[in-house]
Amino acid sequence: MRDINVIELYIKRLQKSDHLKNKLNDQILYGYKNIIDYLKEFVFLKDYYTYENLMEASKLELSKRELLLEIVYILTVKEIDVLKYKFEVYDEENDRMIDVNAERVFRAYLKNEFFHPLNGKTISIQEFNHEIIPFFSTTNSFKMKVKQDSNV
Repeated sequence: MRDINVIELYIKRLQKSDHLKNKLNDQILYGYKNIIDYLKEFVFLKDYYTYENLMEASKLELSKRELLLEIVYILTVKEIDVLKYKFEVYDEENDRMIDVNAERVFRAYLKNEFFHPLNGKTISIQEFNHEIIPFFSTTNSFKMKVKQDSNV
């Protein structure tokens, strides 16, 4: 079996992408590598990552949050395929979190029409942003690459 280094693999994917390689700079590459390294370490222990988790994993200064958003975008595009966006809402009545379909969330932003995910009532974008909790999980493709890397 060929020696696979997950971080190198995803750097090569990034560099091969015509539209993504134009976004590269040293700080984005630094944060990108650090996040992949972090995800690689925890991929089979947990699969729930917030912006705060990813910011800490990136090892970027807190003032560089805009760079984190760029990195997260890169990690979620199909060509890279490391993270997938997910959303949830807290159901107070049943004291639990409920998954919200990501397409539904993206459609709300595209149409600029916001409904409470539990009761369907029209709400403002601010209320929607307060109710909907974004998080990320790793893709099956990333998990397979990490598993291959650890089996070498």
